[in-house]
Amino acid sequence: MRRDRLYKILESYPIFVPAIVAILIVIFGGIGVYLAEHNQPGANITNLGNAFWWAIVTITTVGYG
Repeated sequence: MRRDRLYKILESYPIFVPAIVAILIVIFGGIGVYLAEHNQPGANITNLGNAFWWAIVTITTVGYG
C-alpha cells in the first residue's frame, strides 16, 4: 500500500528523483572533498561550508570565474 503511494508521488513529480540524486551528490561530494583537503597546506577548502559550496558550484557547472 505505501509503495503504491510512493510510486504515485514519483510519477506525479518526476523531478524528485533527479533532485534527490543531485542533493546526495552535493552532500557526499562536499564531505569527500573536505576530508581530502582540509589538512593540506595551502588548501582553499578548510571547512564544510567551503566544501559544500565547491560541490554546488561544480555540480551546477557555474564555474569559478
